[in-house]
Amino acid sequence: MQMSVKLGNTLKKASVRIYKGATLFDLREFYVGKGPAAPELAGKKGISLKVAEWKTLHENLKTLNEKFQALVSRQPSPASVHVPAPAQEWTSPNGDAY
Repeated sequence: MQMSVKLGNTLKKASVRIYKGATLFDLREFYVGKGPAAPELAGKKGISLKVAEWKTLHENLKTLNEKFQALVSRQPSPASVHVPAPAQEWTSPNGDAY
C-alpha cells in the first residue's frame, strides 16, 4: 500500500511506501516523463526515512515547527524586500530586449 501527498504547487511529494520489505517515509521530487500522456516519475532528489528515523522526526516535530515559525516571523515580507532595477537593459544579437 502506498499513499502520497503533493506538497503545494510543485512536483514534490511526501509518501509512505514499502520498498524491498521496508516501510519508508519518502520526501521526493518528481518529474514528468516524455510523451503526451507521460506519468510523473520519481527523481533522484529526495530522502527516505526508515521507521526509527520517522519516529525520531515525528517526536521532534513540535520543537522543529516552533523553531521554523520563529525563523519565518523574522523574515521580511516580500513587499518590503527591495529588488534593485537592472543597471542597463540587455539586448540579444538580433535586438530583442531581455
